[in-house]
Amino acid sequence: MSHSRFQKSALAAAVLSLGFSMGALAQGSAGSSASGTMSSATGSAAANGGSSGASAANRSGSSGSATADRPDSMSSQAGASASNGKAAGSDKMAKSDRNFLEEAYIASMAEVRLGKLAQDKASSQQVKDFGKRMVDDHSKEIESLSKIAKEEGVKLPSQLDSKHQKTYERLARLSGAEFDRAYMKEMASDHKKDISKYEHAAKSARDDELQQHAKQEVSTLREHEKMAKSIMDDVTKGSTVSMKTESNRSSRSDSNMSSSQTHGSGSNTASNSSSNTAADSSHPSANARANR
Repeated sequence: MSHSRFQKSALAAAVLSLGFSMGALAQGSAGSSASGTMSSATGSAAANGGSSGASAANRSGSSGSATADRPDSMSSQAGASASNGKAAGSDKMAKSDRNFLEEAYIASMAEVRLGKLAQDKASSQQVKDFGKRMVDDHSKEIESLSKIAKEEGVKLPSQLDSKHQKTYERLARLSGAEFDRAYMKEMASDHKKDISKYEHAAKSARDDELQQHAKQEVSTLREHEKMAKSIMDDVTKGSTVSMKTESNRSSRSDSNMSSSQTHGSGSNTASNSSSNTAADSSHPSANARANR
């Protein structure tokens, strides 16, 4: 019995030693593995413990990855917010600035259309040249105003308002010298009004870019007004001279007709007098012959 028990004890010791050896081997493999999992041949508890450790490691890795990604996401969101903030800010453009921007844009559109009309219908070369200048200068202003409106998110009108449309239609019905006088009178009046509006915007506009634009355009508009007044005077004087010349021609024509009639009347009188004299001189001879 004692020998049998000794054999059993030896066998148990060998099995136990083998179990420890396998456990050590499993732990070594777990240490060298990237997953960090642990395996133990000695019990399910050790194996479960290893699995829990691996799960914790995976959660930690995922959390770290999410944390690493968060700054980029926050930066993107911040950029989007800034962009949205600019767009929202553009909707807050001062009402007075918006009104001036729209009025200036419509006025420039009208100047371009009327300038093209002047090039087609004017009889004076000065008026035609002025119309071309209006097309060139106000086309540039339209581009500048469109840029400001785009940056501020303002939608500009695409058509003339009723006031400018009526002016265009009225002038379109005229031609020649009559068009010249009406167009230049309109240009002198319009630019005088525009200068006042631009001077006000140059001082009180809240939008910096719009204010700077108004300051630059004031000098251009003043030059336009000066040109318009000068050409209007020339056109008016030319029309007056033309009317006087025509009047003089008419007077001379009437005078010539009067003189011709007077000369004709004198000739008739002289002719009649001669006939009468001849008739009177013939009567005595006739009487003398009758007496003989």
